Amino acid sequence: MVAVRPADTERSGRWRPMTALSWGISVRLIEFRLGGTTRRTVMFLNLTKLWTWGDFSRGTDFAGLSFAWKKEDDEPRSP
Repeated sequence: MVAVRPADTERSGRWRPMTALSWGISVRLIEFRLGGTTRRTVMFLNLTKLWTWGDFSRGTDFAGLSFAWKKEDDEPRSP
């Protein structure tokens, strides 16, 4: 993974890429159908921890939601 950090302590607006170590999990929360669509949508909760090289004493935590449409083959078929 590559993370970006400010290039210096002042607010110059420049960023530099840094290598990083991360791990995370994704938990399936709910499945629902959006209005006007025929396919079902799945909502996931994503939790991630990120450490940049040279600073393993502290890490950065991330949390977020993501959505994905189910494949049509996953839909139950009526007889």
